[in-house]
Amino acid sequence: MKHTQPKFRFPLTVLLFLFLLSMFSCTSGSEGKLIGTWKGSDFLFIKTEGPDLVVTINGGLEQHLNSKLIFKEEGTYEKLVGEYDNGNGTWIVEDGQLITTGENGNVLIYKLLKVTDDELITSHDVSLDTPEGEIKGKITLSYTKEQS
Repeated sequence: MKHTQPKFRFPLTVLLFLFLLSMFSCTSGSEGKLIGTWKGSDFLFIKTEGPDLVVTINGGLEQHLNSKLIFKEEGTYEKLVGEYDNGNGTWIVEDGQLITTGENGNVLIYKLLKVTDDELITSHDVSLDTPEGEIKGKITLSYTKEQS
């Protein structure tokens, strides 16, 4: 008597469905965690060259602590300082970087240092022209997520 083992065939349509589901599922990883409203919580500027201008640096800290960064699911963002609009545009996450493009066409690239459900830490290089000369450095920005 010959025994044949039943052959299990995984239908091609099931494989295709699983592939499409993974491609088009809800935003995942860092992108999904970014969606929402973030409040500035800490600011660190490390100067690499230029004059020492404590007032400029302290002003940046105060501005950041009064700021909100709102990432929307459709890929747009809005920056607020206090109640004032400080820019908006589009955003994407690519290779561990948050890339924002403002309505004015300015592109900023932030390295994502930490992204959790309630904490966001980024860093980026800056260059600022002042009456006393150009200041260059790296800014690390920390945010906490506002609960809705």
